[in-house]
Parts: sequence; structure tokens; C-alpha cells
Amino acid sequence: MEQSSSTLKTPLATQLLRVILMIYFGVTITLTILQIGAEYQNTKQEVLRELQSLQKITEPGLAHTLWEVNMQQLPLVAEGIVESPLIVGVRISDDVGNHYEYGNTDPNHIATNSSLTPDTGLDTPSLITPGLFGHHFPLYFRNKQMGTATFYSSSSVVFEKVKFGILLILINAVIKTLALCFIFVWVVQKILGKPLLQFTKKLEETRLDQSPSTQPHLFGNQSNELHVLERSFNTMVRNLSQSHQELASLNQNLEKKVEERTRQLEVNLDELGRAKAQAEQANQSKSQFLANMSHELRTPLNAILGFSQIIARSPNLSDEDQENLQIVNRSGEHLLTLINDVLDMSKIEAGHATLNEKEFDLYRLLDDLKSMFSAKVREKKLEMQFKSTTELPQYIKTDETKLCQVLVNLLSNAIKFTQEGGVTLRVGMGMVQHSGSQPSGQDLGNPQSPSLIHFEIEDTGPGMTAEEMKNCFEVFEQTQTGKDSHEGTGLGLPISQKFVQLMGGNISIDSQMGQGCIFSFDIHIKIAQEINATTEHAKRRVIGLKPTQKNYRVLIVDDIATNRQVLVALIAPLGLEIKEAVNGQEALEVWKEMSSEGRPPHLIWLDMRMPEVDGYEVIHQIRRTFGSPKSKNSSPENSPIIISITASSFEADKQRAFEAGCDGFVRKPFKESEIFEEMRKHLGLEYVYEDQGIREPLQAEQTTIHKQDQGLDENAMQTLSIEWKTKMKQAIEHVDLEQIHALIEQIREQDEPLADIIQNKIDQFEYDKVLVVLQN
Repeated sequence: MEQSSSTLKTPLATQLLRVILMIYFGVTITLTILQIGAEYQNTKQEVLRELQSLQKITEPGLAHTLWEVNMQQLPLVAEGIVESPLIVGVRISDDVGNHYEYGNTDPNHIATNSSLTPDTGLDTPSLITPGLFGHHFPLYFRNKQMGTATFYSSSSVVFEKVKFGILLILINAVIKTLALCFIFVWVVQKILGKPLLQFTKKLEETRLDQSPSTQPHLFGNQSNELHVLERSFNTMVRNLSQSHQELASLNQNLEKKVEERTRQLEVNLDELGRAKAQAEQANQSKSQFLANMSHELRTPLNAILGFSQIIARSPNLSDEDQENLQIVNRSGEHLLTLINDVLDMSKIEAGHATLNEKEFDLYRLLDDLKSMFSAKVREKKLEMQFKSTTELPQYIKTDETKLCQVLVNLLSNAIKFTQEGGVTLRVGMGMVQHSGSQPSGQDLGNPQSPSLIHFEIEDTGPGMTAEEMKNCFEVFEQTQTGKDSHEGTGLGLPISQKFVQLMGGNISIDSQMGQGCIFSFDIHIKIAQEINATTEHAKRRVIGLKPTQKNYRVLIVDDIATNRQVLVALIAPLGLEIKEAVNGQEALEVWKEMSSEGRPPHLIWLDMRMPEVDGYEVIHQIRRTFGSPKSKNSSPENSPIIISITASSFEADKQRAFEAGCDGFVRKPFKESEIFEEMRKHLGLEYVYEDQGIREPLQAEQTTIHKQDQGLDENAMQTLSIEWKTKMKQAIEHVDLEQIHALIEQIREQDEPLADIIQNKIDQFEYDKVLVVLQN
């Protein structure tokens, strides 16, 4: 709150008066000092003139005394001179250098004796000392200089003469100062102080909502600064009052507009909230639909692809059956690719697509791609070439899955639309990111060196128009050739472009109609050191376990019977003890039963999505009881390895599974190599592969069995009961390995060679041969 003018400690008039008085005091003191100084100098000059007058009177006597060298007379003459009130000392010097002083000639000492003491010293006389001044003149007698004389006077003599004058000056200055102070105070208060104080009070009482006629009029029509100030202030008040009224009107209108806009904004926010809720609900429904679609489509695909892999193991398939099986497998893979394309595009649109970088063997990836398309190329009688530069590193770090998918999409399109000629894939090093030059040998050997790899896919197909090249990366857009082929969804190229952009590049196209296409892109990679190729045996078919391995127990949990049958058919030939459960509740009961018998499962293949009790709850109860086999506080003899096997393709579900306590993760439809690799990694299984042969310790035994293979016929089975044959047939058809081994052990006591022959056939996956003999 502002201070009232009536309570001001230093009003403007007081400040103005203070400044004026300070200036006046300064001027008065300066003038007084100058006046006193002038009075002092005038009086001093007057004293000097009087000393000159005394010179004329005393000079003859002093000269005559020096002429006569009358030392008795000289003091009397000097004493008479000092009697003058103007003279405080006398100094006389003769022509031979003798000095005589009488009275005060030293500023530090005033002589009181009247004796004149000769001074024959050559020191400088004390003529110029503070407080003393004198008149120096020569002494002549008969036109001959007899010596010199000096009459000294002092400041005290001068001040004695001027003290009354100085006193009058000071009194005059004080009187004038007091009078002027009073006048200044009266005048300032009368003319300036009171009017300003009244004007200030009026200003405090002024309101902008008053009419102009009620504004203060204190100084009349006087033509001075105060009148101008009052007039200007009243003009300002009128303008402010008018502006205040306009502002009040505008403010009132603004408040109305704000209220209207606020109501409109609230309506818009409500609509936006509802739209957002609907969008979130739609997005959630979309995600739920995609999850359900992925699960529902992948589940039958898992059975199709799984059993096609199992059937392909049979050596008794004809060439036509093998070809038909390959058609089924390729169709299933194509359907899986379409599903993945839709899901990938959904992830890209939602902004959930991310890179999953890892180190891998680039050479192996290119070999796999070449093998993958070799059959299709031979079928269409095309040429396919893979060319790479010498400096291409073997081991790199990037997202292997996305790179593979991009190359598969581009190569698949190139082969699909090329009817004659061929397809060429060129791979080489691009520019090193940090230097902008070709990578040196030292760079290639440096782990994690940032580089670019250039890929180029060229075909001799029909080519593309400029308009088609412009739109080919749009979702669901296809070239005219693609539409005519009635194949594809128009998602492959958009997904490939997004994946390449995630890896730091961009796909470019160079094409002319009738001359083929060239798709090229660069991606950022890091050069890696040699890695352990965990997929070394991915393409080698597992036919059994190496001897002297532990009898592992496996529990398979899935609510879909075909999924369980695929897994059982794949791993049963390994001789593992297998149990099945149709849901989560049964899985917990089987696990508890096996644990109570001291034979808990070593590995659980667990479907995560099941009715009632799902896989997450199963993991929770098992881990809560025994902990994870990787934790310090677990019971390793009872805590199984749990591998999630699910139809979900979302990365978040994989992360959730691991957070729940899974040790591995496999997506449906799975490949047999994935199943065997997970068991090798977590259980330490050592496999016998199809091209590996039998271990040397078993050679003698296998030779005997080989000789006895011809004995597995109807005659060899005649000794067996019909009941046993029926149970064995059912066990083989249901791939019930536990029952098969139990039945083999039943006949071992009566016919051990036959039991060994049957066991060998089972171990070699030759179920069909055993079934043929049993049926005959």
C-alpha cells in the first residue's frame, strides 16, 4: 500500500529547501573565506608599508653605528626599533659577514632577551620561516654600503590588526544565512510546499470512474509550472478515465467471450475425451483381434508345418509324396508370411517396431537364402547369382530377422515376376560412417566398427513404370504385374522399407519397362568378432541322443491336442520320458504328482494361453514353490526349466514371459531345429545327426542289429501275443514312447535279440517298418 502524502518524512519542498541551503552554505563559506583571506593580505601589505616607513627613520642611525663599529650603541638602536608593535625581531649584517639578531627571528622561539648576539656562521638566515615575514634593506653611510638590515613582523601581528574585521565578517555571514534560511523556508512552504501537499492529497482522492468536472483545480489560471502540471494531470485523468471505461466494456465483453469459449471448450473436451476413449477402445480391440487372429491362425499352422516336418522324416515316401509334402510346407510358410506381414504392418503403424540387434554369421544367412530359393529358381529355369566383395565381413551385428525378411521379400518378388533370365544379389561394404571412406583392413578387424553394408537385388523381369515406382511403397499398393499375378497383399515392400529405415537406410529403385528392376539399400551395421554359431546343426536332422545321457523327463502342456502331438512326435524318438497335460490346472497336478514321487520334470513345454489357469499362473505357482533354476535360493532337483511356446507374435508377450520366470521362448509355428536347440541349450542334450553316423562304441552293436534287420518279419513276430501286438500298434500310432518302451521290455526276457531289433527301429524313427510287420 502506498504511503500517504500527509505522513511523508521527506516532502519534495523539504528536499528542495535542503538542496538550496546546502548550495547557499557552500557559497557563503567560500566567499567568507575569500573575504577573510583578502582582509589578511591587505593588512599584511599595510604592515609592510609601515616597516618601510620605519626603515627611513632608523636607517641613518643603524648605518652610522656600523660605521663607527659601536657595539654598545647597536643594541640600544635595535631595542628601540623592536619597541614598535609591528616589529617582532631585527637582523643586522655588516659588510664583513657578521650578523646581529634581536627579538624573534625564529618561528619556533620568540626571544625575550634584549641582547644582540653576533652570529658569524654562514648558515642560511631564518628569513623565510612560517608565521614571520620581514622587510630587508641595505644600510648606506656616505654612499657606502655598510651592511643590511631586516625588520621582522609576524602573522599574529597581522591577525591582531584584522581580528575585529574578521569577527564582523563572520557575524554578517551568520546573520545573512539565518535570514535567508527563514526566507527560503517561508517562500518554499508558501509557494510550493503547501500547494503540492494539497495537490497530492487531491491526487490520492482522484478516481478514474469520476467525471472530468470533479477533478482537482488548485492553482487557478496561473501561468506557471504548477498550473501546467495540474492541467496536464487533469488531461491524463480524463484520458485514463475514458480508457478505463472502454477497458471495462471490453473486459465485460471478454468475460462473456471467455465464458462462451470455455463452454465450447468443455464441449470439445468432452467430445475429444469420448473420441479418445473410442480410439483407445478401438486400438485395444484391434490389438486383441490381432492377438486372437495370430493365435487362431498360428495354431493350425503349427500342426500343418509340424507334421509336415515329421512326415518328411519317413524314408518310405515316394517322390510324388515328397513333392506334395513340399507344396504343403511351402503353402504353410506362405500363409505364415502373410500373417507376419499383417502383424508387422500393424506394429509399424502403432510405432512399436524396434530393432533387436545381435551378432550373427552373414555368410550363413546368404547361404540359407540361396538354398531357400534354389528350388523355385530351378522350377522356373532361371539363373540366380549371389555376388559379394572380398572385404565383406563374415560376422556382423544388426537385426538379423528384419534383414532376412527384407531380403526374402525382395528376392521373392524378383523371382516371382521374372519369367526368363535371372536374379542377382550383390553384397558389399558401403562407406564407413565416421570417416566417409572405404573401410580398411584394420577397420574390418575392429569389433563394433560402425560401417555400412550395401545390398542390391537385380532381376530381368518386366520392370516398373515411373508411377509404379512412386507408389510401390504405399500400403496395399501393387504394380500391374503383381495384380495380374493374383499373388501378394501389397505389404511386402512397405514393410521392407520401414525395416530398412529402422536399420538406418532407405530402399531405392532403378527400373525401366521391359528391362527389369534394381532394388538397392544400405544399412548400418557393426563388425563383430567370430561368434559361436549356435545354429550350426540347424539344417542337420536329429535322429537320436548320444549314449550315456541322463533320462530326462519332459512335461508338455497345451490345450490344443494337435500341438501336443507335434511336440511329442518330434521329441519322442529321443527316448525322453514324456508326460502331457491338457490345461494349466492339470499341468500343476501332474507336476505335483511327479515331484511327490521324487521324479519331477526336468523341462516343461508350456503354452501361455489356456482357458481357466493360463501359463503365467502355472509359472507363478512353480516358481513360488521352488524358485527359478537360475536363482540362488532354488531347489534345482525340483525346479524345472520352463520354455514358453505360444502363438503370439508380439514382442511384449516375449518380454512378459521372461519376466514371469520362463527360461526360453518359442513361437508357433515352430521348426524342429528350434525345439532341439532349446533342449540342447537348457538341458545340455548331445544329439546324433542323420549325416553323423553312430558313435564308435556302438559300432559292434549296430553291426549285429543290421545283420538282424531281415529277421524283423512275420516269422519273428509269431511268438508274440495278439494282445501285445495290438498294444504296440496303438502305442506307435499315438507316439506313446513310454508305452512302447514298456512293451519292448516285456518281450526282452523271452527274446532279447528281437527286443533289440524293435528298439533299434524305434530309435531310428522307423515306426512304419514296425507297423508293417505288426499289421501283416
